[in-house]
Amino acid sequence: MKSVKRFFTLLNLFFILFLFLGSAAAQNSRVDKTAEYLLLKHIDAWSKHNVDLIDTVFAENGIYEDVAFEIVSHGREEIKNGLKENFAAVPDFKIELTDWFSSGNKLACQWIMSGTQTGDYLGLPATGKSFSVRGASIAVIKDGKFERWTDYYDAYLFLKQLGVIPVKDSEKDN
Repeated sequence: MKSVKRFFTLLNLFFILFLFLGSAAAQNSRVDKTAEYLLLKHIDAWSKHNVDLIDTVFAENGIYEDVAFEIVSHGREEIKNGLKENFAAVPDFKIELTDWFSSGNKLACQWIMSGTQTGDYLGLPATGKSFSVRGASIAVIKDGKFERWTDYYDAYLFLKQLGVIPVKDSEKDN
């Protein structure tokens, strides 16, 4: 009789554990789907030059930070204005998403940005040169929107490709 009682007690414990783990997995699935939705909309905003998509992915007081050029935009309007300046200077600007993952309320992704600088940007006169630079971003999600998005990439390489920084002879064939 004791062994039957133990069996049912263990069975109940496994059932409770199964329900708990299943609930946690379902919650993570919702987070991952939210992260994926936000990420793809954000990439679309950049690649399709649709600044209005920012309203769908960023919190009203969200923060966008470009570490390479020490730019911090506070709120959707500042973020959209920065995008407009970017698109005016680089009308063929695009982002190619290469990898991403999320965990909890954090998201990380890798991408390649490319385009041709045909207009003045960040105090740099138009160079007419193209660039293609890899980078990564870290984002924090709160209440289904980006609370913070931070881009990291090699500004030196970016400026070299635009011809702002001279290329050394040893680098010309690389």
